[in-house]
Amino acid sequence: MDSPIPPDGPTPTYRSVFISDLHLGSAQCRVDELSQFLAGVNATYIYLVGDVVDAWVGGSTTRWKPGQERALLSLLEKASPSCKVRYTPGNHDAVMRRFIGIKVFSTEIQHSFIHETVDGRRFLVVHGDLFDKFVTTYKPIAWFLAWMHEITLGLNHYTNLIGAKFGRKPSNYGRDIKRKVKSITERATGFENLLAAEARRQNVDGVICGHIHKPKISILEGNTMYVNTGDWVEHCSFVVEHWDGSLELRSFPTETKPQTSESGESLEYRKSL
Repeated sequence: MDSPIPPDGPTPTYRSVFISDLHLGSAQCRVDELSQFLAGVNATYIYLVGDVVDAWVGGSTTRWKPGQERALLSLLEKASPSCKVRYTPGNHDAVMRRFIGIKVFSTEIQHSFIHETVDGRRFLVVHGDLFDKFVTTYKPIAWFLAWMHEITLGLNHYTNLIGAKFGRKPSNYGRDIKRKVKSITERATGFENLLAAEARRQNVDGVICGHIHKPKISILEGNTMYVNTGDWVEHCSFVVEHWDGSLELRSFPTETKPQTSESGESLEYRKSL
């Protein structure tokens, strides 16, 4: 196990931080919140759990929002002797899988990692798209839906601008459509159970993943812990490992009222068992 004592450098906020689904380059990226979060967080290990950059809809940097390039640079600059940055690409940034096994800007890139917590538990860290049969079997449809969602978000923005002139409250039908699609995909593919089964096959205690934009910590069959980091397009959620080895699901900014999932569960201050 890697030493839990960090080398010289900024005092770590947490031992480990896990974030995924930033979707830099897309209209949905919450870049302002992400930039604030990155400016204030330090850790001995930072795991980028896929879909950091959205190459499907943000392949051209001319489409990037102001600040998205700076946010990407902030991520890369986190890698240092006092902070190991590890990156497991997802389906939207699958182009980075060309660099599997090497370091890019001191960031280690692998299909997956095994992370060991201070208390000795071992977790498979992987984005999760390869366990989503919809993505692996019907990729052209998944790509088309990603673009339709991007267009819908743009339309949503302009209809809200027009509605505001008439005193109407803003709507977020783009987000609602995305939620429904992700929920259907999760149920149809058995996403959580497939990942838990893979964790058991690799003889580890649990899995830490992203992909479906649904932050969650739960215990599945075989006492396997399932941890989903959520996303930075709606929830601004992340998972941390404290210095006692416990895992916690949090949202940013943490000083605001805790967000809730679709099931009504709190996304903050839920520690592992």
